[in-house]
Amino acid sequence: MDWKECVQRMIDYIEGHLREDLTLNAIAAQVGYSQFYCSKAARVWGLRESIKGTLGGVIAAWINDRAKAKYVWGVEMPAEFSGPVPEGFECYLAKECDYVKFSHPDEEQSHEAITEAVWNVSETWDPKAHGWEWNDADNPVYEDDREDEGYMVIKPIMRI
Repeated sequence: MDWKECVQRMIDYIEGHLREDLTLNAIAAQVGYSQFYCSKAARVWGLRESIKGTLGGVIAAWINDRAKAKYVWGVEMPAEFSGPVPEGFECYLAKECDYVKFSHPDEEQSHEAITEAVWNVSETWDPKAHGWEWNDADNPVYEDDREDEGYMVIKPIMRI
């Protein structure tokens, strides 16, 4: 399920249960994602809709900031974007590089089980055995979740 569908399913559930006590746990259960993921999806998707000129959906990435990794959520923008940046957001220009993608299609398993399995594979895969090495000192590690491809971890690499 993509971001837009996830947020729309949350909205549909909320609108169908307006006379009940709603919890984030109940809403998350309806879309099959964690409470954390649903709260971030709703917040970032709302901000995405308020910004003019976005290139696509919401992105999630690990960025190395002064040798300390931080997890960020954001939206893709054209490199020449010069509009206002919403409070709590900042502009980050990712460098061009090669990436390797680890993915698993959505199935009946829980999203968290799939996420854990894909991350484990991405952490144990050895790029050097294939003539590459990790290139994440200056490039983000992306996470994505698309209906057509499932959950993905996309890591920067470079030829040795």
